[in-house]
Amino acid sequence: MGSISFEPLIPPSLWLALAAGAVALLGWYALRRPDAVGRARWVAVTGLMTASVAAGLVILLNPTWVREIPPLPGKPLLTVLVDSSASMATVDAAGRARYAAAADSAAALSDELQDRFDVRVRTFTDAPVAADARDLAARKPAGMTTDLASAVSAALAEDRPAGQAVVLLSDGIHNAGGGAAAVLDAARHARAVAAPVFTRTLGSDAGGLDLRVEMRTTQDLAFIGQRVAVSARVAQVGVSGGRANVSLLGADGVEVAREPVDLSPEIPSEVTFWIKGEKPGVFPYEVRVEPLPGELTQANNVAPYLLRVVDQPVRVLQLDGKPYWDSKFLLRTLAAVPAVELDSVVRIGDGRFMKRTIRRAAGAAAATAPAGAAATTDVPATASGVPAARAAAKRDEKQQDWKIVTSAAEVLGDAEALKRYQIIVLGRDAEPFLTDDAVARLQQWVARDGGALVCYRGSPTVQANEKLAKLLPVKWSPGRETRFRLKLTDDGRGMRWLGGTGGGAEANAGAAAVAASRLAPDADQAALAGLPTLATSAHVDKAKPLAVVLANAVSQGDGSGGAAAPPSGTSPATGGAPAVVYQPYGGGRVVVVEGAGMWRWAFLPPQYRQQEEVYASLWHSMLRWLISADTLVPGQKLALRSDQVAFDTTEPATATLILRDEGGRGKVPAVEVVPEGAGGKAAGKPLQFAPAPLGEEPGTFRVNFGKLPEGRYAARVVDAPADEAFARTVFSVRTVGEEQLNLKPRPDLMARLASDSGGAVLENADAGEVAGRFKEHMNRLRPPRLERSTAWDRWWVLGAVFALWAGSWVLRRSSGLV
Repeated sequence: MGSISFEPLIPPSLWLALAAGAVALLGWYALRRPDAVGRARWVAVTGLMTASVAAGLVILLNPTWVREIPPLPGKPLLTVLVDSSASMATVDAAGRARYAAAADSAAALSDELQDRFDVRVRTFTDAPVAADARDLAARKPAGMTTDLASAVSAALAEDRPAGQAVVLLSDGIHNAGGGAAAVLDAARHARAVAAPVFTRTLGSDAGGLDLRVEMRTTQDLAFIGQRVAVSARVAQVGVSGGRANVSLLGADGVEVAREPVDLSPEIPSEVTFWIKGEKPGVFPYEVRVEPLPGELTQANNVAPYLLRVVDQPVRVLQLDGKPYWDSKFLLRTLAAVPAVELDSVVRIGDGRFMKRTIRRAAGAAAATAPAGAAATTDVPATASGVPAARAAAKRDEKQQDWKIVTSAAEVLGDAEALKRYQIIVLGRDAEPFLTDDAVARLQQWVARDGGALVCYRGSPTVQANEKLAKLLPVKWSPGRETRFRLKLTDDGRGMRWLGGTGGGAEANAGAAAVAASRLAPDADQAALAGLPTLATSAHVDKAKPLAVVLANAVSQGDGSGGAAAPPSGTSPATGGAPAVVYQPYGGGRVVVVEGAGMWRWAFLPPQYRQQEEVYASLWHSMLRWLISADTLVPGQKLALRSDQVAFDTTEPATATLILRDEGGRGKVPAVEVVPEGAGGKAAGKPLQFAPAPLGEEPGTFRVNFGKLPEGRYAARVVDAPADEAFARTVFSVRTVGEEQLNLKPRPDLMARLASDSGGAVLENADAGEVAGRFKEHMNRLRPPRLERSTAWDRWWVLGAVFALWAGSWVLRRSSGLV
């Protein structure tokens, strides 16, 4: 069909003037009828003249015939994508499962739009699969991956003349490779081929209840007999209050401890369990929160934790230029750690150095706890615990040797001797030990051998040592003595070195204090605030770019009513001058602890007694952290670590093997993995795997075990010593993946996908809305094509006009008017 439109050849105002003039002249002419012309003939003459003038005026209006060109033949393609991943089973779509709502929408679109579109229905998880709209409701959403990018890209047809569109019904939780960037790339591809994506997001943030357990750290290392904090956070959705029980489960699901937590709608609740490793090995745990009735998912109610307990000696060298109370109490604290063997060298005069060696007594290393006492909660000993206590006491027995050394060069003068130590602690006035050659060997020991250097009273030298300064994470400048307290940074609080008041509050305070310490949002900082101040005169100017500040020096009262002077270098940005700082240096670490007088933390007056264990907790935790680095410490030959504590059945399980001097080996040792049954016993045949080099870093290998069935597995380096705790690891494989843990819909990502593809967000995803949106898109993309032809520019029209003019002239002539 078509229509007539007018496109005047002259301005409308001129045309109106001509028309008015023509009407006036014709009227004046019609009133002057000659007497010789009859009335009927005069009407015919004026009528033909009026028609002739009107024909001319109509031609000036340029009447045009407009006809819409028909669209290309064929139906446009409409692909309906239905997300069938596991997260779509969540019941929060107006009281129904997300997948059920999506299936109903897809079936309705297929039935109602099949006359206007070529409708295809696809379900997808990691890739789209053809489906019958009538069978969707009978299917179960069980996919462990949601790949929105692949689903959209596979639904596009490169050449579809009649047009195409995609309707995406999903919760928008894309958890496949590439992240949101891959989804937006697919949207741009859809725009390039003129295929808009219309999205509808299923699910609601406020649709249900959910509890989630998150571990502060999933792996930890401890010495035999050392208390370790297993800390977790319980987050919640849709819960305004109440309590929940959190349990710590050991091997075979045996409950080790249980704690109630108060659920807060604002912040996650903290819970801490204290355990001890009573024999060397690798021990898996789980922290579990009891589910609430009607929870969206229980897959995130459990979090794994792995504790590695070592009984191998950690060799520490402590150096001091003068006898100090700080060095005395530090020596006493380090010597109290069962796994530490210590050499302490103190300068007592010119050319005289006192060397004190503390070693475990012969046979102490062989003492172990009875079977089944691998790890326990920190509870008072009972009659059943007496054998374990006796074994621990035997293990803690140490022998001491004293020796006078006449030359400081003997201490750091041998590179091979340095390799015996994992940690070197430098005190004040250490210049006699730090010759140029000694500093060079110290740098090589840290960088290449993975040693840890600790400067525990600030700058180890009075005068600046340029070579040593390159190794340290901070720079100092002289100043007057000031007093300060430590304030933890975010990084420092995350280290949990004090274990939430260091255990001192729980050991010495009443029940009310214990409960308060568990509920305090920052118990570590509260413990530091109640300790005596520290003193410093060599102030930290700044930390180096790669350094990590764990605590700052801040000005506070010292508890006696006086005020401490502000430390030099204080800045509002950091909250004070850096006081506890570390930085990686090659394969090792360097730590600086600023401030003298920390010995008073271990010898407290009555008002501070409940924090008496903070000092020991700080140093014990630092030792643990230094030797649990991702590189080998001096004296350690190998380390095998699983890359995760828990893997999903859809991903390959992997581990990292680190070897020392692997270039001199005949071959890299194989790694075997075996499933574990009850009691940690092998429940299957071991499988061996060959490690592959990881990147260009020498001595680092990746072990790929492939996808494994659900269960718990133990891996070990073949032919490694049986007592080598770092030669084995354990991990679990579960069917729980991101699909079951992350249930929060992503309407933002779905809206961006629709916008970038040229589509729109659907409100109800019914047939009328989809058809209307598609029509709007096609009108924007391909405006209607019109064919225009001048109506008077035809031979028969022109012939009729000329015939009209000729007839008018003939009639007037025959009437004697011309």
